[in-house]
Amino acid sequence: MAVAFVSSASPRDRKRIDGKVEGRKSHAEKRPDVVLMVKRLYRASPKTGERRSFREVITQLAKFGFVNERGKPYHAQSVQRMIESTRPKIETLKERPAA
Repeated sequence: MAVAFVSSASPRDRKRIDGKVEGRKSHAEKRPDVVLMVKRLYRASPKTGERRSFREVITQLAKFGFVNERGKPYHAQSVQRMIESTRPKIETLKERPAA
């Protein structure tokens, strides 16, 4: 009986809460400001049409003071995942207290 309740509750919750119920928080949920900055830095230049590499994006982020939770620059794969992820919601940025 309890298993049936749990298995039916999870799909209902996903529909109610934008699709995510369990699991690790994404970069867009934890640090939406960093995700927006990564997407800006990775965007193609209007003059040359070239993009920065992931490592160039990482060095720029570090210059601006955006580091991971351990105080080190982000890893290239983390930057790639931020770029491939969905854009963070504006409400998330407004709710985040200034640090």
